[in-house]
Parts: sequence; C-alpha cells; structure tokens
Amino acid sequence: MISIEAELFDARDDLINYRLWRIGVRTHGMINTIFWALVICLMVMFRVGKGSSGYND
Repeated sequence: MISIEAELFDARDDLINYRLWRIGVRTHGMINTIFWALVICLMVMFRVGKGSSGYND
C-alpha cells in the first residue's frame, strides 16, 4: 500500500511539473515496487539463500 501511495504522490508531482501524467512510468514503478517486495517476502518465507533445506537441522 505504501508503494501505491508513493507512486500517487509522484503522479501528482508529474502533473505539477510536467503538466501531464506519465502513466507508463507510474505503472512501471508500481509494478516494479510490488514485484520486488513480493520476491523478498517469498525469499524470507522459503529461506532462499540460507543454505537450509527447510527441515529442522
């Protein structure tokens, strides 16, 4: 939710500075932010990169 709010703030900034809403840039920013947050959460959930097999060692 925070990423969407930040992108909406940036969209407002675009309207003020450029007099137009750069929808492609805003959409890409939202998708990119949500995607990487999801990837990091899934990596933490499944302990990717810790060398653990997922079982109690």
